Amino acid sequence: MSKYDLSRCVIDYTLVPDRTRVLEFYPELSAYPEFKNATDNEIKIAISIADINSPFIKIKEPVLRLNALFEFLDIGLKNPKTQELYDQTLNYTHPRVIPACCRVIQIINNHDYAIWWTLNLSFYDLQKESAIPRATNETTAKYVDTKSSITNQMDKIGEKLKTYEARLFNDVKLKQALVDNELKKISFFPEKMAEQFPGYDNL
Repeated sequence: MSKYDLSRCVIDYTLVPDRTRVLEFYPELSAYPEFKNATDNEIKIAISIADINSPFIKIKEPVLRLNALFEFLDIGLKNPKTQELYDQTLNYTHPRVIPACCRVIQIINNHDYAIWWTLNLSFYDLQKESAIPRATNETTAKYVDTKSSITNQMDKIGEKLKTYEARLFNDVKLKQALVDNELKKISFFPEKMAEQFPGYDNL
């Protein structure tokens, strides 16, 4: 069984049988040009990186997330087309994947999540911009001023991201923490024995 469970996603593409197109299994998606114009892999990528319930959303680092996804989908990077798919998806510039992502978010219809997704994209766009080397004709003052401006924008967006993440994801983390806490209790010898051998406490 795969460690990536997409059963809670708005479209669970893991249910699609082999040699069957996603749009054949989910014909209602053909009503949306963003899906109709995309390949199966492009649709699957869009769902995986845009659905709030996708397990890949939990992988915060963009490169690690995409590496895990491409491995899961068995998309090799040995030819220029798949490498281009990877690069453009990583940079959120793919002409079909990104519109499909936006459509997934619209279908989910969670305003807080839509804002979080957009803010998250802006945050990493700024991070990439901050890594641009200093131009040969750029003064030190100008370079530092640009870096400072970018940092200030990232700081503001980062604070907003924390607010939306608290609304969207903290309840899930809290539930998991409660479960983990209960499991830790059972790990103590008396509770473990009582669980395995009913009536142990009465011995």
